[in-house]
Amino acid sequence: NGLAGDVSVIIKELVSLSSSLEVLRLSINALSSTIPTEIGQLSNLRSLFLNNNNLVGTIPTSLGNLNKLSIFSVGNNGMDGTIPGEIFHPTLVGLDLDDNNFHGT
Repeated sequence: NGLAGDVSVIIKELVSLSSSLEVLRLSINALSSTIPTEIGQLSNLRSLFLNNNNLVGTIPTSLGNLNKLSIFSVGNNGMDGTIPGEIFHPTLVGLDLDDNNFHGT
């Protein structure tokens, strides 16, 4: 895609535009910053692909609000911190956290 810039700005704009969004694929870009807590307001989100960017910071616990989320991919970024237990819903069947600096839950 060639998208660059602050991913939090993009996600906050999507939250304000559409609560019915089911798939968000922003993989393989040059997006930076942190995942904003507002991501948890996309209540119909089923798949979230943010892998292969330049994201930093932690996984927001607000992802726990996404009880329809089945795929969450943030591999190949510069994220760190603990993995929040809130994200582990029975619907989650695909999880990509590789090539970051996560530890524990």
